[in-house]
Amino acid sequence: MDDEVSYESKKIIVAVVREWYKASQVGDTKSPKIQLFLAWEPPELGQFKLNVDGSRRCASSFICVKGVIRNSFGDWVSGFDVNLCKGKILEAEVWGLFFYLQLAIAKVIRRLTMEMDADMIVLLVGSPPSQ
Repeated sequence: MDDEVSYESKKIIVAVVREWYKASQVGDTKSPKIQLFLAWEPPELGQFKLNVDGSRRCASSFICVKGVIRNSFGDWVSGFDVNLCKGKILEAEVWGLFFYLQLAIAKVIRRLTMEMDADMIVLLVGSPPSQ
């Protein structure tokens, strides 16, 4: 019976590896490339903008978050770069929000908008509390 289970396990592993290999080859096709030009857009005159981004290393699961505040002319006002413990990318984005608020309070910046790429955080923060 062990030989039977072992043979079935090998078949499953080979099938999964083949499927993974086929899926990983998708990027090698000669599909046309689309070039995007992204640029930072300043806030309105007299306002400030904070850009925040969290990241996670896949191998170690360590997370970090960085943020920069710029004025309406694009000048650097303040920023942060924090290495955190092991975690998930969503946790890094939440920490980014925390450090953003902490920095805005410390610098007494009231007219501040924030840009981040974590839709879930934006939805959580922007949603009214459920009754």
